[in-house]
Amino acid sequence: MKKQKRFQKKKEFKLSLKIPKIPKSNVRLKFLTRASSIFAKLMTFIALMIIVPLAFTGYMSTSKSIKILQDTINISNADTLGLINNYVDLFKNDIETQLIILSANLQILNLGQGNFETNKKNLQDLFTTVLKTKSTKISLIYLATPDKKIIQSPDLPLDPNYDPTSQEWYKKAIENPDAIIWTGPYSNDGTNGGCKFCIRIF
Repeated sequence: MKKQKRFQKKKEFKLSLKIPKIPKSNVRLKFLTRASSIFAKLMTFIALMIIVPLAFTGYMSTSKSIKILQDTINISNADTLGLINNYVDLFKNDIETQLIILSANLQILNLGQGNFETNKKNLQDLFTTVLKTKSTKISLIYLATPDKKIIQSPDLPLDPNYDPTSQEWYKKAIENPDAIIWTGPYSNDGTNGGCKFCIRIF
């Protein structure tokens, strides 16, 4: 009986020392899975470290390029507008100078004296000479009198009922005797259209 008890104790002791064995393949699989996960996270982190600065740098470069382009365009536009304004000012000054010189001509100042038809012919010749000058930008010259007579060159056909004294340019010239009057653009069947400018002579 004693021997049997000892044997049983020994057997029980051996049973208590048994540890379940884990297959080696499972250990490798878990190790590989963890290693793969860490590698993926590391690669993602490295990719972000590369992509984010590049994206930020690209955005800043694009924004700066757009601003430089806009500034360049604005400067170019301002320069172009400045040149156009200078050209318009020179054009107006040239036209106004020609008008002032023409208005001081004795043939115009003495229009009320002598035969009207003779004076009309002389003035038409004078106006034609001015229009033929290479430097002039004037396409049509006409002179209106308070008694509704009109002298023009070239001598285009007019409506028999045309009243120059009722026109805006005539009224403004009468109201502003010391100023050169400019009107807005207009279209004329006899010319290519343009702007009218006039001055009161007497």
